[in-house]
Amino acid sequence: MIDLDDLRRAWPSPPGDRFNVAITVANLRAVAGDYFDVGAARIVLAGVIETQADRDGYQDALGIPLAIGAGHLISAQLYGVTGWDPVALSVAISALALA
Repeated sequence: MIDLDDLRRAWPSPPGDRFNVAITVANLRAVAGDYFDVGAARIVLAGVIETQADRDGYQDALGIPLAIGAGHLISAQLYGVTGWDPVALSVAISALALA
């Protein structure tokens, strides 16, 4: 799992990019590439996507289609986990890491 907040930590943010999306996308491209290079098939991103343009940037950085969950988890992709269940989420993330 990659926490997008960790990828955007920079100060000050540039004018017009309040949430440091540009550096987030650049860092995501580099970090995701490392994961894919060692065999990862899926990456779970934790964070808020403000706009469609931001979503497109994240998808481009990953190079694979995104599945988005707004306030809940995509249960089909996380093996039946229901939203906001921290124990089940931990198990699902572990299962994805092993896949």
